Amino acid sequence: MNEPYARLDGLVGRKGFAQLRAHELFATSPIVEVMREKVATLDLANWAEEQLARDVTLLVEALRDTLARRYTGLSLLAFAHILVALDYVVRVKDDVPDTREGGYADDLAVVRRVMNDWDHELDDYRAWRLKMEPLMRPN
Repeated sequence: MNEPYARLDGLVGRKGFAQLRAHELFATSPIVEVMREKVATLDLANWAEEQLARDVTLLVEALRDTLARRYTGLSLLAFAHILVALDYVVRVKDDVPDTREGGYADDLAVVRRVMNDWDHELDDYRAWRLKMEPLMRPN
């Protein structure tokens, strides 16, 4: 197992998010760190992996803003589906192991399904972020 995958395995283990507890979401979320590590393993020159990185980043930001109570428009069901999709992505050994050629195609399919199923809520989140961007930038 190469270094990035070994680090991910150390962060979440083979059980993915199953080993995390709800109270950990409200601290400095390990999910954000884990997902950043996962995105760092992606080959951004590969279209599918670049798309996966972009989608995962949006989903993580939506979770982070929701957990920080900055954004309140995400439904509980959308939140749950996003967590399940990210759990699938973070697991190295899923239906198609990520270490194989094309191993992220299944991850992208899971994430795209969530993006499509919750497109209205995610569009609302994107619009909110655009409005908040000037306020979030340091002077």
